[in-house]
This record gives sequence, structure tokens and C-alpha cells, in this order.
Amino acid sequence: MSGRQHKSLFAGEMLHGVLEQRRATMERESAAHNTDQVLAISPADLAQSYVDRYRLEPIVLREDEISASDPVEGAVESHDRYAARFGESGMVQGFRVSFTLPFHGSSEILKLSPNSFGQMPIYGTVSDDRIHFHYEVTRENFASAEKQFDSAIAGIKDRLRELNPNVEHHNRIVDRCSSISKRPSWRRSRRARDGTCCGR
Repeated sequence: MSGRQHKSLFAGEMLHGVLEQRRATMERESAAHNTDQVLAISPADLAQSYVDRYRLEPIVLREDEISASDPVEGAVESHDRYAARFGESGMVQGFRVSFTLPFHGSSEILKLSPNSFGQMPIYGTVSDDRIHFHYEVTRENFASAEKQFDSAIAGIKDRLRELNPNVEHHNRIVDRCSSISKRPSWRRSRRARDGTCCGR
């Protein structure tokens, strides 16, 4: 299986819209709490509920734990446009090579699109806390697998430089709401009954 047959990372909904939606949901929930509901749960549990449901953990790549599979020899696509044009088989002997890149953080971020456009797609498969990359290369281009993988890592880093700061800003808002919800004054105030604890 080639890298191009995998799903494209960072190709889903725009991050900005997803974070705005999360904050709006959090604020509606906070505003809907009445005094009895607020006082029925411990301050620590109420605060933790906001953290558990609305935070996203920034992605940190664990590059020191990268692993690669042993190359598997077999038929691969040659990508020879000249041969394909004249109806010749596009399959030649080559190798299938896989790389695994572990990470810390919320895997959902790897599906979200940054605000900028025009970046080359990155193909991979996300499973739990790992990104898997699979490449098919011909014998003559065996070294290109590692080059493609290095290019994928560079592309991921570029996107995370844009995505992670926005996630961190979002988390500060969630943490602020969580912190305010633990204050006795808020829990008994009109804000607990009629307003929101979450500011921007």
C-alpha cells in the first residue's frame, strides 16, 4: 500500500471552527446551570468535568521513538508515466516500507485543518497515539521511502506550529472556566444561576 492510499492528515474541519463550537457548547452549559445543580456536585468534580470534555491536548511528536519495519519485497507500482502511456504494466519489483511516529496529545488535532491553505497533503493513518506511514518504492528508488517520511514529518511540524498555539489558547479559556467554577462566590452568585463562567 502506498502513502497516497492513506487518508490525508489535517484535512478535516477547520480547527478554528471546532474550537469555537467547543467553547460555545461549554458556555451554554455553564449558563444553563442553576444553583441546585451547581451545589449538588463538588467544586473539584465540576471543574474536572469541563477539563475532561472541552480540553484538547497539543500534539508533541516523540521522534526519539520512531520505528521502521523491515522492507518487504514484492510487486509495487512503478509510477512510470511513459510505460503507462503505452499500455505497459505499471507493476515492478520493489519494496514496501512502513514507519511509525508516536506522539503525545489529542489525536483529533491530526484530523483538523489549519487556517492556512496551499500546503501539500500528508498521507498517513492515525491509531491511538501513533501515526503510521506506508510507502511502496522500486528497487532503484529504495532511499526515497525515508525521504518521503522525512518530508511528512517536516509537514506535520509546519502544521503543528500553527495548530498547537490555537489549542493552547483554547485550553486557557477552559482552564479559566474550570477555575472559576470552583470558587464559592461563583457557585452561589447570580452568575452561577443565570450567567456564564467562561470568558475569552
